Amino acid sequence: MIYLLIAGGLLVTGDLTFRFWIDGGHRALYFVGLGQYFAAMTLLVQAYRTHHIAVASVIMTVINAVVVTLILWRFFGDSLSTKQMVGMVLAVAGVVLLEIG
Repeated sequence: MIYLLIAGGLLVTGDLTFRFWIDGGHRALYFVGLGQYFAAMTLLVQAYRTHHIAVASVIMTVINAVVVTLILWRFFGDSLSTKQMVGMVLAVAGVVLLEIG
């Protein structure tokens, strides 16, 4: 599980790095983001040793989607509707069910 948490964190930082790059940051941010994605995928592959591939991929994807969405909403002013919030809660509930199932 630790590989998935670290991989999810790296994916989040990669997404945020790309956001800064898109908003007019230096071209080097593009390559930093790619490096973060590469590191995240390397850890995800390691997680496949202890988790089913589908479950591990879903866990990392949901961690990334929820955390990035909340950060962009809170710090970048992106909008977040009630339906999107409910969707995030359901996604996290799905991950919990996958883990305990």
